[in-house]
Amino acid sequence: MQIRNDDFHDSVRVEFRKRKTMLIRIENNGDVLVLAPMGMNDSTLFELLERKRDWIRRERLMLAKRQKLSSAYKLEDGGVVLFLGKPCQICLTHHERKQCEIERKGSKINVSVPQECDWKQVVRTWYREQARGILTDAVDRYSTIMNVHPGRISIREQKTRWGSCSSKKNLNFNWKIVMAPLPVLEYLVVHEMCHLVHPDHSPRFWSEVRRFMPDYQSRRDWLKRYGTGLTF
Repeated sequence: MQIRNDDFHDSVRVEFRKRKTMLIRIENNGDVLVLAPMGMNDSTLFELLERKRDWIRRERLMLAKRQKLSSAYKLEDGGVVLFLGKPCQICLTHHERKQCEIERKGSKINVSVPQECDWKQVVRTWYREQARGILTDAVDRYSTIMNVHPGRISIREQKTRWGSCSSKKNLNFNWKIVMAPLPVLEYLVVHEMCHLVHPDHSPRFWSEVRRFMPDYQSRRDWLKRYGTGLTF
């Protein structure tokens, strides 16, 4: 069902589902998707959309900012990528030796590889290695502070999750978090380590997060707003 809401100046798409409440999503192209309970009438839909008008505008503005951030960073020679929240320029050179060499110097990441090498994959592997070292150090520090002891630490590439804690107390992290500022990365570590004590997202869990990181909300907000731009 398509309805026109001139106040939002865009097309609002409505899908009726077997659900009890209405859910509004902002799609990647900025369109508004409404998942509504079966039988909800148009007047109720418009009324609920009107209540959410300011929220919709804020979310679309944040979407535009995230997309701008994502398009600004590209893995290419001379391109700019993020490392711990700081823009770094890729400087690519080719050599005759067999080994690949990557070194970060200030605001530059120097990549020296053989001519036929898949240098982009080499950079991704380097990022994973950096993520493992930085995340492991953070886990070690907070293990002492929080008096918890996780099991294995795994570094993965995941599309929808930044981290997780298994029932066996193993911690899993998305390597792309190393593109975020260090305080945001540390928030993710504390978040997952609090799951060692509280496996859910109950009030007790969030109290535990706040106990060890009183300003966690601002760090969490950064990840929610800009996390989709941490990629290449």
